[in-house]
Amino acid sequence: MPTTPSTSPSTAAPTQILLEPLTPHAFAPFGEVIQNPRTHHNSPTLANTQANQGSAEKWLDITSMQDWYGRGDSGQPASLKFNMFVCYPRSLEISPRSQRSAFCVRVLERHPFTPQTFIPIGLGTEDTGTCYLVIVAPTLPLGSEARHREDGKVPGPQPQGPGLPDLTRLRAFFARGDQALTYGAGTWHAPMVVVGVKAVEFVVVQYMNGVAAEDCQEMEVRGGVEVEVGDVKEVASGNMGRAEGKARL
Repeated sequence: MPTTPSTSPSTAAPTQILLEPLTPHAFAPFGEVIQNPRTHHNSPTLANTQANQGSAEKWLDITSMQDWYGRGDSGQPASLKFNMFVCYPRSLEISPRSQRSAFCVRVLERHPFTPQTFIPIGLGTEDTGTCYLVIVAPTLPLGSEARHREDGKVPGPQPQGPGLPDLTRLRAFFARGDQALTYGAGTWHAPMVVVGVKAVEFVVVQYMNGVAAEDCQEMEVRGGVEVEVGDVKEVASGNMGRAEGKARL
């Protein structure tokens, strides 16, 4: 994968961050959470209708998927791709700061011209030994950003600008098997992180044009940033002591 220059956390950047529950409101600056509004607290208001002779409830327009490759330098058109990622549990380290298990973020990536949707399959809410982490960062401003964004000319969410990630505002969320998500176009994020006892299959939906530098860009985080995980079973069940009370799934 093409790699942008590596960057070190600035003196103001955290060397360790805590996990938060994945909720639509908390994740809104980075994309969208896909979940059943009937069973999840604080879900966005969505239109719905009855379907299948009244045996199903259909929720409409649950996420945004827009092709922004027209802004790429190559001019190569993109098409919508459905891929499967089988993500195996990551190794955790013992944090010298907290003496709890932690995941060290050493790489971030972005897809500058496409949203990217991750849909877990085979991971249920009863799987309290496994969950996945969603680690994201805002984009730092760049002088030419306004020229690329063309805000106001196209309705709907706009891609993030071409700047590097703001490591001082890195955030980490834990998600259950009954939650999917869409990263907004150009959003800096860690490659998928599964923690626990088993692999998780994800159906991944995004536009691609085959030009490596336009499909995906990676950046090394020199020194890394720790995400405190602690007891995976507590995380997967939503009973984290330090995150408890911040939000409900």
